[in-house]
Amino acid sequence: MIQLYFKEIYGMSIGEYISNRRLYRACGLLRLTELTVSEIALMLKYDNHHNFCRAFKKKLHCTPLTFRRLPQELLPAVRLPKTNHRDEFAHHLVTFTNKALYGVEFQYQDQFTKPGLLGGPIRLQRLRSWFTDSQAPFTIASDIVRKNMNLDARNELITVNAIAGLSVHVDSIFTPPKDSIFYPLDGLYLCCPFYGSLQDYAEHNKDIYRHLLPQFKYTRREARDVEIFHFTHHVFDASPRILCEHYIPIMREVGN
Repeated sequence: MIQLYFKEIYGMSIGEYISNRRLYRACGLLRLTELTVSEIALMLKYDNHHNFCRAFKKKLHCTPLTFRRLPQELLPAVRLPKTNHRDEFAHHLVTFTNKALYGVEFQYQDQFTKPGLLGGPIRLQRLRSWFTDSQAPFTIASDIVRKNMNLDARNELITVNAIAGLSVHVDSIFTPPKDSIFYPLDGLYLCCPFYGSLQDYAEHNKDIYRHLLPQFKYTRREARDVEIFHFTHHVFDASPRILCEHYIPIMREVGN
């Protein structure tokens, strides 16, 4: 009875859902770490290397190694049922031109299965430091660093490289801070505004990647995610709340 209900509501059996979740996790490990295929198969409780590769190729129509090497815009996707997520997202498309970020570079570790668990406090500290001195919007452009650190990868830890500072129009009169890094902001982005807790923000972003991008057939392109945080007194609360827009670099699929 439960099996039939699950399939009727979510469009796949419980067994298929569990299998897809494992493959979804495998996709993350392949792209975000340098773990060998055999190590990933072992982590995800497959009987052996061969069974993992066979299941992966059956679902994604390519081998794990091919998936790891593909350009981002050509990556196939594992379909997940829409469970426990919001159906409505405020979002719109934005094209950045003649805009740039001047900031400082920093790195932190986070868990890719629980984003924000480790990195959230580090980012919050930078937000509070910025808004203590200024009410200008605070911009963070971040990307994931693939590192050959197997111990971190086995614990599903990733390293995030970020540039944080002020975004401006490049043709404006602006003197960048000394030793600041220049990062151009250009191209098409999906903008998703948010107001709420850090925990809800992490879930909000996961739902965007898992459901919103596939729904509108947007593919993430090679560039940094950009977040623009706006001043709110609630960022200093004991249970802080943030106000921001998350810009995801995208490209439309051919025919859309």
